[in-house]
Amino acid sequence: MTDKTIFRINPAKNPFLGNLPEAAMEELMSRARILSLKEGDVFIREGEPSDSIYFVNFGEVTILKGDVEIDRQGAGGVIGEMGVLTGAPRSATIMCGSEVELLCIMAHDFIRIVDSQPAMLRNLVIDQLKKVTSSHAVRENQGRQIVEAKEVFGRLVSPEVYERVISKRKPEEMLSGTLEDAAVLFFDIRGFSNASEKMGPQPLLKALNEHLAIINARVAKHRGTIVNFIGDAVLAIFGCPVPLPDAAAAAVRCYLEARAELEAFHAERRRTGEHCFELGAGINYGGLVSGAIGSKERLSYSVLGDEVNLAARLEGLTRHYPTEVIFSESCYDQLPEDLKKQSLLMDRCTVKGRKSPTGLYTLLPMADAEMKAYDAALNKYLTGDFLAAESAFNSIPGPLAAYMRRRCGQLQVEQGKFWPGYYSWEVK
Repeated sequence: MTDKTIFRINPAKNPFLGNLPEAAMEELMSRARILSLKEGDVFIREGEPSDSIYFVNFGEVTILKGDVEIDRQGAGGVIGEMGVLTGAPRSATIMCGSEVELLCIMAHDFIRIVDSQPAMLRNLVIDQLKKVTSSHAVRENQGRQIVEAKEVFGRLVSPEVYERVISKRKPEEMLSGTLEDAAVLFFDIRGFSNASEKMGPQPLLKALNEHLAIINARVAKHRGTIVNFIGDAVLAIFGCPVPLPDAAAAAVRCYLEARAELEAFHAERRRTGEHCFELGAGINYGGLVSGAIGSKERLSYSVLGDEVNLAARLEGLTRHYPTEVIFSESCYDQLPEDLKKQSLLMDRCTVKGRKSPTGLYTLLPMADAEMKAYDAALNKYLTGDFLAAESAFNSIPGPLAAYMRRRCGQLQVEQGKFWPGYYSWEVK
């Protein structure tokens, strides 16, 4: 507590008290305490009894409703007056935003002085009007920020996803995570590293963003969520946080539409002499953990699990097989008939870090007769009859059959090794 004779009221900074008659000021000062507080100190808490009123001599205080800042008061500000006059509990929490000096008067003393000084009541009304105006401006600004945040978030996810995420208002709910069945699409745009040697940074970034914009629009159309942009790759999920009964089909159709639009985009780039890029995609379906990674202060929505890793491995295998997309057996099993008819089982394998084999499916423009011939050749290959399979693949046109024919030749050289009925990949 400070000696009362040190406290001085500047009418310019505190018109509320500075213009009081001398007798009223002397009585007020005789019953007041002077408090010196540090930045971060809290001197009023929401819900507490309104047993005193505070006048800010210097410094700044922050008014919080919950954890949201709704106003600030500086020198000359009056804090806690409405609770004192009405007898209601404190309606907000007040924290020091800097070093602060306050004049504290108990409620019953303040009311007695107000009763004897009608001008004080008029000043209280004027002060309240200023606070309402200031608080309204703060809330308008917060409202604009919320709208802007929603617009940014809405570019990444569908409206259904947005509503599902914001319904979990507490960080703990997002951090808990949930186990869900979903489809994972790992989409890679290749060649940006090499292109950086030929293109400047600005044209390169512009080209990348144009590619990602096309993929993002297709993901949103099919009610998916982009979890992450990983350099020139996109990780998207379908089926969480909003459940989708046709998640696998949504992921495959998303890929098909994005590929078609990107091919048209590349055709235009070739026409104008601009650099073009290759594409690759891996799709898987299965159980994964979805939720927020991080802390209450900073969260990042993500998905985890072996099924996510498998999608990434399948995308990596498109660098070896002559196809742009590979999806797993579990994804194929979830597809409707129209997509199953377009799908081709091209191999069975294990991927690096995973012991269980999966069928590798793709989508290629092959005639029905060619698909049946490929299926027959693949059956010979899977049973270990590599000589017959090589001959069968030799009669089928296209780069995929030629690739598998070479595989059969390789396996004949390794004939002494045990053949489990599937190929083992050790690359990522």
